[in-house]
Amino acid sequence: MVESPLEKNEVQITSQHRIAVDKLNFALMNRYEKKISRGKNAEGSGEFAYNKQNASYFGNLRALGKRLIEKEFLENLSEQDLNQVEDLKEAINKAIVHIDKVAKEVSDHLTEHITVDLGEFSKGRGRKKSTEDEEEATDEVDAD
Repeated sequence: MVESPLEKNEVQITSQHRIAVDKLNFALMNRYEKKISRGKNAEGSGEFAYNKQNASYFGNLRALGKRLIEKEFLENLSEQDLNQVEDLKEAINKAIVHIDKVAKEVSDHLTEHITVDLGEFSKGRGRKKSTEDEEEATDEVDAD
């Protein structure tokens, strides 16, 4: 079994996938076995390469990672497991919509009903004392 060497812009991610990086894209390449002759039923040569022509291109690593996880994860599941995963995805999406709705309602309620008074600010640190506070401080000093 002969494997094609990594090029300087490639990273081996799994035994079946490599990522090639250029200025604009991240390309996810799949491993395949080279054939001795042409045709669907042609015999394999025992040499493996990564298909750049049919690579999937992504603008960022997050999107590439998501696709890779889906591909690796979902390829190895049974039909029943796939149905359960779809049900789980649907439940998660419903939960996200509900959470967003509640968060907006809470934010709207807070904005409508709560006012935060930060007081007056001086050039120095902290809040500026009100005149009543200054009078009380003066009275305390006079009493001593």
